[in-house]
Formats: sequence, structure tokens, C-alpha cells
Amino acid sequence: MRKTAIIFFTAILISGCASTHEATKREVLSLTTQHFKKTVIIKQVSSGEVTKFSTLRGYRHEKYLGIGWLDSFLIGYLNNQTGKRYYQVYQFVSYQRRGWSLYNRVNYETPEGTKSMPLKRYHRELKNCSSSRGCTYEEHVVFDVEEALLRQIAKLAPETQGKTNANGKITAFLYQLSSQEGHKKKYWLLPAEVAGLMEVMDEFTKCLK
Repeated sequence: MRKTAIIFFTAILISGCASTHEATKREVLSLTTQHFKKTVIIKQVSSGEVTKFSTLRGYRHEKYLGIGWLDSFLIGYLNNQTGKRYYQVYQFVSYQRRGWSLYNRVNYETPEGTKSMPLKRYHRELKNCSSSRGCTYEEHVVFDVEEALLRQIAKLAPETQGKTNANGKITAFLYQLSSQEGHKKKYWLLPAEVAGLMEVMDEFTKCLK
């Protein structure tokens, strides 16, 4: 497992000035599986046939380069009748630019190699064009992720939460958004966040039986 994990779990270093960087790093390192379990949102959808689980409230990411927001969270769907599950990563990007980025693909590493798939567009909005930098754009996209991969990510939570590696970096699952215009953006999910959602869904499933 440890050799496999090295393939697709990469250390991240949060960018920004020194004081902001250290404060953000401390905040991220304080996030535990129990924290994410307590903050999972559970909602019935599709007339009660499906239960939706979300880590939306788990962590609000900081401003990106001072000109926009990045945020991500994990969603799990459980069919209450069949027990079937599927999962999505929800990504929100807000930026100032003269034109849309239009992110349309995601890439991430798995034990079998790099996986690339189209992003599903959830929502996009042009907020305003009053800034000298251009307009403010918001893009909301999602992509499916396999349960087997999430299980492997979750197993890393006990040994990675609250810790950094020898270089002072945080271990997380990384993925990269890209667009036909050449824009690219890397983002991440903590193993603790994945573990929190999976444990809540496992406990909920047991209660249905």
C-alpha cells in the first residue's frame, strides 16, 4: 500500500506570504477525520430514494493569489434501495481575467497510471466587469471518482493528518483542471476529508440494514 500511495499522493505546499502560509498550514494540519465526520451534510434527494453526503462545511479554502477563490469538496450519493454508491469531487473556481477559462478536463494519478476525463459543468456565472483586471468569473465543475481510489486515499488519513513530511509539506490527493485555452490549475483533497465522508456513509448504510 505504501509504495502504491507514493504514486498518486503528492505533497503540497500552500502558497502565499510567510505569515499567511504558516497560519493556513496550521489550520489545514488541524483538520482531522473526526472534524470532517461532524461537519458532513446529509440530505435526502430524489424523493428520498437517494441520500446525498457532502463535505462542503469541512473546510473553506483561502483566497488564491489574492484575486479569486478556490474551493473543493467531496460528494457521495447512496441509493437507499440498492445500496449503490457513486462519488464526485465538486470544484469551485472564481477568478479575474479578460475571458473565460472554461475548464473542461481533469487529470489525476492512480496506481494504474494517469486518468483523464471530461469535467461536468455544474454552473458558471459572470459576476461583474468593474475591475481594472477584467471581469470576475465563477466556474463550478464536478468529476466522478472511483470508490476504490477513495478507499485507498482514506487509509492514509491516520498517518498523514496533523503531520508534514521531511520537507515541511502536507500530503494530499492532487488533481489538475485544464482548459482548451491552456489554463491549468492544481487542487487537492486531504485524506482526512475523504475518510470522514466514507466513514459517515458506511455508518449510515449499516443503519439501513
